[in-house]
Amino acid sequence: MAELQELQVLFYEWVTATSQAYEDHRGAVPKVLKRGPHLDSESRLAIYRDMYPMRMQEALAADFPGVLAGLGEERFQTLVMDYVQAHPSRSWTLNRLGEHFSGFLNQSLPR
Repeated sequence: MAELQELQVLFYEWVTATSQAYEDHRGAVPKVLKRGPHLDSESRLAIYRDMYPMRMQEALAADFPGVLAGLGEERFQTLVMDYVQAHPSRSWTLNRLGEHFSGFLNQSLPR
């Protein structure tokens, strides 16, 4: 693998890792990401770690506004996080994130 591709894979893994998985490899962050003028490397990475779940929720809310309206924001957010645990994004874009959402809803929501 080329060095850039290795870094991209590592960054993706850090951004999407569970809290425990991230903590297990946290010591490597300063070795890979440089400190910025105002934030240390872990704080810079935290911005992406915090924003990624919100972006997934926004993407699915845009694709499934009726589900959001029917469930309410809090329940929708919980459902999205359960969904992405069961169907993690395998694409560089969030455009395909909702591919399996309808089936997941059918299995997850009471009738």
